[in-house]
Amino acid sequence: MSKRISPALLLAIAAGTVFTPLAQADGTFSANVALTSDYVWRGVSQNDENPAVQGGFDYENGLFYAGTWASNVDADGTLEFDLYGGLAGETEGGLAWDVGVIAYAYPGSDDLDFAEIYGGLGYEFEGGVGVGGYVYFDPDNESTILRAPHPTGFLTR
Repeated sequence: MSKRISPALLLAIAAGTVFTPLAQADGTFSANVALTSDYVWRGVSQNDENPAVQGGFDYENGLFYAGTWASNVDADGTLEFDLYGGLAGETEGGLAWDVGVIAYAYPGSDDLDFAEIYGGLGYEFEGGVGVGGYVYFDPDNESTILRAPHPTGFLTR
């Protein structure tokens, strides 16, 4: 028998342990906001091909990063709230790397919440041509997704 940790619980724990000390730490904070014609995630419309309002906050300090992001989903205005964090950097030889976790929460719909662990590698050659990819693993569903590139574009940091 395996015990399952709710991504919503993971969000609460991570928010308390990560963002509280960040308010007093050195580092860089940033914010983003967007109005889009459709919210598409991994090739599937998340809001019935209707407009979406999205936004988030990010924190970066050395190799460490953490952030939140939210968007309306479905035509009825349901909210998706994401919390993520990880470590990213680049070797002296130019190999970029990124490892982290992201929790997806849908307030009021606990059966949709889930989390993924991810890792990625990338390399940019002279002339600006790059190659890279990510592997995402969902421990609850024991599913793995290969994706290139990562939506945050760590090769361009």
